[in-house]
Amino acid sequence: MILLGGHRRTAVAVFAVALLALVSCRSSTNPQDIIGPWDVQRPSGAPSSTLELRLVLDEPVSGSIELPAPEGETLVLAPEAVVTQGDIVKTAIGLSAIPESYAVYVYFTPEAAQRMQEVSRANIGRRMAFVLDGQVFLVAVMHATVNSPILVEDDYSREEATRVAERLAP
Repeated sequence: MILLGGHRRTAVAVFAVALLALVSCRSSTNPQDIIGPWDVQRPSGAPSSTLELRLVLDEPVSGSIELPAPEGETLVLAPEAVVTQGDIVKTAIGLSAIPESYAVYVYFTPEAAQRMQEVSRANIGRRMAFVLDGQVFLVAVMHATVNSPILVEDDYSREEATRVAERLAP
């Protein structure tokens, strides 16, 4: 698993401290009841989104595409997506490392997890763009080798995280 942050990033140690504080305040003895992850399904009849995870390139290459990022920067994206919507097998939400926030867990097929592992291993420190329905939704730095699930954090409320997970759900 990797923490992929949007606007605010917090150390994993903060997550552990917050988690201990939360567990001590709750009566449940099952950690999943407190922190998740909780599976999320796409609502019946809701259209499926199209997700692509693409490496952000330093310069254009044959077949690369350019899209604006949420912060206004124009990104040059790799011609081929590492992972697409069809590679997602499950989505869930759970507590984030950001206090009082939730994160979205995205689980991939074994083949897609292998691709993510190979690409992330070769590109630690580089950025990955999450392109949702043709628009850059999130840009994250790969801080470690990752496969599945990935953890998307962006200071989400539980409702916001649920909406994102529903859009990404298979």
